[in-house]
Amino acid sequence: MLIRTSEEDWATVLNINLKSVFLITKAVNRLVIRQKMEINLASVIGTVGDTGQANYTTLKANILGLTKTCARDSFKRYMSECGSTRLHRC
Repeated sequence: MLIRTSEEDWATVLNINLKSVFLITKAVNRLVIRQKMEINLASVIGTVGDTGQANYTTLKANILGLTKTCARDSFKRYMSECGSTRLHRC
């Protein structure tokens, strides 16, 4: 639950997980543009939320937002099409 999540735990989850996605995405951006493909893994939790998972849900929503924004920026300027795929566990 959010009320039980310390600020330190919140920052740790986001700093470790979101910062790594940002740094890797930034580092491979030129390759992404050349290959016309970008893949970041997130979770459906980022769009629907989950009980007791506020920091994880926020993290996954941010990864989805970062990926979509980077794709729009790159595709608008360098590429001709953009799509997304969601993998679901059954």
